[in-house]
Amino acid sequence: MRRWRRVRAVLALTLTFVVVLVAILWILPLLLTAGHDDGISAAELLKAQNDVRSTLVTLLAATAAAIGLTFTGRTYFLNASGQVTDRYSKAVGQLGEKDVAVRVGAVYALERVGRDSPRDAGTIVEVLSTFVRAACPLPADPAEVSALRPDVQAAVNVLGRAPLSRSSVPVDLRGAYLDGVDLTNAMFDGALLRAAHLTNGRLRGVSLQGAWLSAARLDGADLEAAGLGNARLREAVLDAAILKGADLRGADLDAASVTGTWLAGAKLRHGQLTPAQLAEANGTRNIHWQD
Repeated sequence: MRRWRRVRAVLALTLTFVVVLVAILWILPLLLTAGHDDGISAAELLKAQNDVRSTLVTLLAATAAAIGLTFTGRTYFLNASGQVTDRYSKAVGQLGEKDVAVRVGAVYALERVGRDSPRDAGTIVEVLSTFVRAACPLPADPAEVSALRPDVQAAVNVLGRAPLSRSSVPVDLRGAYLDGVDLTNAMFDGALLRAAHLTNGRLRGVSLQGAWLSAARLDGADLEAAGLGNARLREAVLDAAILKGADLRGADLDAASVTGTWLAGAKLRHGQLTPAQLAEANGTRNIHWQD
């Protein structure tokens, strides 16, 4: 049945081609030169018809070339799209492998997919965010937690730099246990980090503008020169953290714990910290108060 359909399709295309060819080489030249044969010789009339044929053949060739380019471009797009899908599927599958080196490779493969196909960046952000949350749940006994896994650190690195950091989909690491994580100079604007554990993390120069850090653990973290403007830090724990030169303008610090927090050179607006909080923090004399 399928074979017969193919035969009919080929016959239809062949018949259409023959009709078009006859029209171009015979019928149209006669029609277009009709009424113009008065006063000219048969040779001149034949030449005029041949000129029309040449013009029509040129137009046909140009049309065929345009159609060919269109199909070639479409084929290339479909092939490229298929390759991206295959690479994405393979990398996602490798995230579940036992070999940590394979998982690290999968993380960087997804980053490359995001570079080659920006429209898939949001999906990759969601996948890697889910991977980190699943790999780093809140432990029953924090004392038994070992150093941060290299594949998790690789995923965080990728999430914190372009192109994924520019995705419209926010990084979602809510509740993730990431003690000691390195987010130096990473871009996590608007990230969802509610109740995340970033204790003793290296967050120097990190950008967390507008990030949701309510109830997050940032005690002992190095946040020097970090961008925390308009971040939600309500009830966050910042004890003994270093916020030297950090931008905290507009951040919600209501009920945040800042015992022993180093705030020298930090930028804050008046009223963001209560007198009680200021009494607990260090370096408050050198805060850059902004209106």
